[in-house]
Amino acid sequence: LFMLFFSAMLGYIAIRLSRADDFPIGYVNMPWLFWVSTVVVLAASVTIQLAVVAARRDRFGALRFHLGLTLVLGVVFCVLQAPALYDLLTQHRDLASTALAQAADQGRDPGRAFQPFFGLIAVYVFIHAAHVIGGMIHLLVVNVGALRDKYDHEFYAPVKHAAMYWHFLDAVWVLMFGTMVIFG
Repeated sequence: LFMLFFSAMLGYIAIRLSRADDFPIGYVNMPWLFWVSTVVVLAASVTIQLAVVAARRDRFGALRFHLGLTLVLGVVFCVLQAPALYDLLTQHRDLASTALAQAADQGRDPGRAFQPFFGLIAVYVFIHAAHVIGGMIHLLVVNVGALRDKYDHEFYAPVKHAAMYWHFLDAVWVLMFGTMVIFG
């Protein structure tokens, strides 16, 4: 997964830099909901780590609370991401229309002006969304296990694995978002 996201980010940067004449760096504005969702996903990273600590210490009420809160924060992250992604893709569509008009006016191939950049943005966003949804499903399964008292200080591997995956998703989101902010 790391290689997938890392290569996607490198591809985004390479294509973005090659299209800097069509759209200056910093031209794309990140929706404000992305900033809010970044805070939410980082808070979820804290709560899932607190769940791991609670499992290690046999604090079952705290384990259930932190796992439940992480799940809620994950849902909030997804709810915030949906309109933000729509806004970003709409912005890219509008920029593409502008690029088409400018390319036609300048006698350039209009497809070359935007297709790789905007196609990669869409793929980039939807791959991450699919992994977040997968993580949410796993988190739901871990929550059900906690409600059934399956975890204690001797067996909490599913909680730890959910935390590791969630931390990975957080890191990927922060890197993706940072890349889009810097090279947008």
